Formats: sequence, structure tokens, C-alpha cells
Amino acid sequence: MPLPGAIDQDQFANAGVLSQAKRALRIAQADFTPDRLASEISALVAEPARLAAMAEAALPSVARCRERLADLVMKVAGI
Repeated sequence: MPLPGAIDQDQFANAGVLSQAKRALRIAQADFTPDRLASEISALVAEPARLAAMAEAALPSVARCRERLADLVMKVAGI
């Protein structure tokens, strides 16, 4: 869910990239309601293969983020 107050809407764009790559779902702030969220979660639970494919598709991005975060922590810590 993108941050609605972001000046450049960069989070909305980032979510779109993930959504287009089948790594995530993007829900616009105006559409983000408890019912919509429940509906999306129910749909994913009903399609475990789709959920697994999304998770698998996201793994390379998660690994890169984890490495970048570890590098930043080490740099800040002076290690």
C-alpha cells in the first residue's frame, strides 16, 4: 500500500513495478478498505500456487535488499 502523502508518489510507482512483475498486489489508497484487503487476502489463500509464485518471484529482490541493508549497517557501524 503506497503512502498517500508522498510528494512524488514514489511508493506508488515502486508498488506498480512489483505488481507488474507479479511479486505483489498494489491497492490504491482510495480503494484500500478492510473489505478490499480481506477480499485480496481471501483470494490469495484460495490460490496457494499463485501466492507461492509471488513469493518466489520476490526472492531475488528480497535478497538484494537484505544485502544492501547489511552493507549499510556495517558501514554505519564502521565495520
